[in-house]
Amino acid sequence: MNPLDIINNRNALILLVTPAELKTLCGIAANVQSSNLIPSINLTQDMRIKEILGETLYDNLMIEWSLALQNAANLPIAPINYLALYNKVKPVLIWFSYCYFIPTNGFKVEEKGVMLNDSDFSSNAGVEGIRMMESRARKVGEFYAEELQKYLKENFQDNIDYNEEGKKNDSKFFSGIFFSRTNNC
Repeated sequence: MNPLDIINNRNALILLVTPAELKTLCGIAANVQSSNLIPSINLTQDMRIKEILGETLYDNLMIEWSLALQNAANLPIAPINYLALYNKVKPVLIWFSYCYFIPTNGFKVEEKGVMLNDSDFSSNAGVEGIRMMESRARKVGEFYAEELQKYLKENFQDNIDYNEEGKKNDSKFFSGIFFSRTNNC
């Protein structure tokens, strides 16, 4: 596959945050190719955000995001306040995307195998430096994830069912309208 095709395919993905926002808020160097951040953002949306929100609320947020032309100011605030939800999702997404990007940036996969991504202009922090930065980013992401979960409990308390392990069951969400499981809808 041609590198330009890869960049175009990445740019076609619907993302809730931009690579520029990661660079701005996480201190990623401006010279990092924005297209290299996109897989981490997409992975975080699928792994973290969908897990926290539940598949249905996540899908509804993505639909509203597309309808809003990927502009938070255009998100609806009724009957569900998607703007407020987005504002709680955004820092989780940014910091976990950064967390997932760090090892990707620290290593490269070549035909000869996995190699430490080294530079001629500065000294590489190595595996320990990568682990330290990843751990820091993960802690910040987890803080924001807890804030998002508190927000969901406060604002969607009657519509989220938690199982014995504290995991969320999201079957009460349907197309932005909430139905109780007891109504057999």
